[in-house]
Amino acid sequence: MHYRMLTLLLIGIIFFGLNGMVAQAATTTEACSISGTFTITDNVVSGNDDCTGIATVPAEVTSISDDAFAGANSLTTVTFATGSQLTSIGNYAFDNANALTDITIPAGVTSIGNYAFFSASTLTTVTFATGSQLTSIGVGAFQNASALTAITIPAGVTSIAANTFEGASSLATVTFAAGSQLTSIGMGAFQNASALTDITIPAGVTSIGNHAFFGTTSLATVTFAAGSQLTSIGVYAFYIARSLTTITIPAGVTSIGIYAFFGTSSLETVTFAAGSQLASIGEAAFRGATALTAITIPAGVTSIGNYAFYSASALTTVTFAAGSQLTSIGEGAFRSATALMAITIPAGVTSIGKYAFYSANALTTDTFAAGS
Repeated sequence: MHYRMLTLLLIGIIFFGLNGMVAQAATTTEACSISGTFTITDNVVSGNDDCTGIATVPAEVTSISDDAFAGANSLTTVTFATGSQLTSIGNYAFDNANALTDITIPAGVTSIGNYAFFSASTLTTVTFATGSQLTSIGVGAFQNASALTAITIPAGVTSIAANTFEGASSLATVTFAAGSQLTSIGMGAFQNASALTDITIPAGVTSIGNHAFFGTTSLATVTFAAGSQLTSIGVYAFYIARSLTTITIPAGVTSIGIYAFFGTSSLETVTFAAGSQLASIGEAAFRGATALTAITIPAGVTSIGNYAFYSASALTTVTFAAGSQLTSIGEGAFRSATALMAITIPAGVTSIGKYAFYSANALTTDTFAAGS
């Protein structure tokens, strides 16, 4: 039976000093369903003592402080009383709470702190209550939550911070609520989320950080919502996303980072949206994209990085859009592109790096455009 043990810690004890009267904070102790307790100080959950089973957080609690349930290895469920006034979950609040299986986060919560559920390895379900006001999810908040299978990110969240879902190896489905205000996906946000199969990036996202989808080996479909404002794809962003078969790069993207699509061995089609503003393709960006058969390089691209298409062994056709501004083709850029039979180098190219077409053994026609 749940009961509340009220512990009076110097409440109402008043002492006189230079600054006048000071009253000590009120602290209560709540019993967990099986054994152990957790402590509430001035309506903030401030710590726990071997909380086992279910922790029921009273409605008047406004915050769960840093480390409050950290290491609560026998805590299985956290419930919040009807009418919960909770607004924040602190840093490391449930760090290594590795028996926790589910949690429903009250609608009034606006922030989840850094590493809040770090290594909560049995956490399978995270639900945000209807009307969620959440705006921020901290760095590594669900890092190594290896049992988490699906999550719907509330509309008000503006960024997925660095490493938020890194190592969430069972995470197959990520949904962004209608009206999503997301603007960025941080470094390593979904790194090694190896069960993730598809994702639709909200229109307002302007950047995909370095390593964001590194090692998402089951990721087959990446869709950018209509009106995408994306401008950059970071270093190693989709590194060895080897189930990815096709991608359309939004028109506003100006750069593709080094190794961005390295080892995407099932990638057959890369399309640049009409009006592409792409200016550069980074080093080894499509290295090892062994299923890629053709590509049209947008007119604004001025450089193709070293080893950009190295070992793209199915690549038969490389086309440069009319008005190409290309000036350089890097070292080994098309090395071992063994199916490539012909290419016309744009007139503005002033440098071709060594080994650029080394072992492109089927290449029989190498034409330089008029004015070259």
